[in-house]
Amino acid sequence: MPNTANELQEPAEYLPLSPQDFQVLMVLFDQPLHGYGIVKAASDGSSKPVLDLGSLYRIISRLIKRGLIQAAPVEQPSSKRQRRYYRATDLGKRVARAEAVRLRELLRSKQAELLWEKP
Repeated sequence: MPNTANELQEPAEYLPLSPQDFQVLMVLFDQPLHGYGIVKAASDGSSKPVLDLGSLYRIISRLIKRGLIQAAPVEQPSSKRQRRYYRATDLGKRVARAEAVRLRELLRSKQAELLWEKP
């Protein structure tokens, strides 16, 4: 059952996504995370963060308004500082998949072949 009216919309209506929006949806695709967890997961071992905390909460706010992510209830030990966790909605997952397909098709195009270095 859809969480909002947005759940009934077609993923293509949300495309193209900004690289930052796509990154957040990818890291929230299969697990809820808090803000710092999102930044850390997006970095994926890189020494330079892909997302910064300064812009992350604007991205989160935008994705919530669009119905692509939502706050997620997560059990937290009472001794720890309470953190707000987020997860991708069903619509957010469908939009992330559609964006991945769109980018894959774009990179497989004849024009994209010109971008690849030749040995």
